[in-house]
Amino acid sequence: MNVIRYNWENSEAHWVLLSKFVCQRNQEEFISADIWNRVLDEQALHAIERFVDEGLIALVGLERMLDYKYPVNELKNMLKQYGLSVAGRKADLINRLIFTDVSGMKNNVAGLKVYECTQAGKDLVEGHLFRKKEERILVEKQVEGFLKMRQFNDASLTVAAYEAKQVFSRGVGIDWKQYNAARDIETLNYIYKDKPRILANLPYDKFEELRKCTAMMMLWGTNTTDKWLSIDFETGLSFDADTASRMLLFYALHKLDIEEYRKSGIVEMVEILTTSDSCNTCKKLAKKKYRLSEAPELPYEHCTHEMGCRCTIAPVIE
Repeated sequence: MNVIRYNWENSEAHWVLLSKFVCQRNQEEFISADIWNRVLDEQALHAIERFVDEGLIALVGLERMLDYKYPVNELKNMLKQYGLSVAGRKADLINRLIFTDVSGMKNNVAGLKVYECTQAGKDLVEGHLFRKKEERILVEKQVEGFLKMRQFNDASLTVAAYEAKQVFSRGVGIDWKQYNAARDIETLNYIYKDKPRILANLPYDKFEELRKCTAMMMLWGTNTTDKWLSIDFETGLSFDADTASRMLLFYALHKLDIEEYRKSGIVEMVEILTTSDSCNTCKKLAKKKYRLSEAPELPYEHCTHEMGCRCTIAPVIE
């Protein structure tokens, strides 16, 4: 009778699970979490047992089990019970306990199932992660191309399609398969339409590069532009590129807020909310209320904080 081999390699969830064992992990972390059973479409325990059978993961030795289970203070307490020295590194403490009472130490970790990838498992994971990295790079280039052509809907939906294929997609409560790109498009329109006054002294070519990086940062949900900026990029301003990019994104979101308040027909006045460490110039803005048409541009151009202006607006309902 021929045994049909389960082709787990076609399941991204199984690859993600296997990659978790590149470092030692307790199987209980996965078999006790229903989410793993759902994404694997089988019991996580069965997947782990299959990895073991295929020689991709293996139980770690006694020393590693003790290292996983016990913090240094507990190891020292055990050593004191044996009347032994508590000096040395954690590995020294563990070896001292094993040498003194190997059977007792085995009993202490009995039933604990801590696995780690074998070399064969690590090689497989490394190859898979390389392919995933190449896939991500390709998608990012596609998104950059859409941004260059100002095809904001395509840029947003390309990111959404990528996220929808991930085992654990980012964001809480986001349905990437039915993603509505409307707000992304509005935000991108403001990013590519105007130049906030706080970035007025940024040269045109640098501002264009910053626009693309800000758009990518927003679409991919990151907080840094390093991945997309040229290595020698310098703003020439009092704050760095990441801060400048956040200022541009905050500006676009501020413009959206103003527009939404205006469309609501309810909000006529707004106030400025500062942070606990806002500069004195920004704090002065918070001392009055503004009509929508008179609200100061945010981020505030005269802000002196090294992290840039982080003021926001809030509606005043009277």
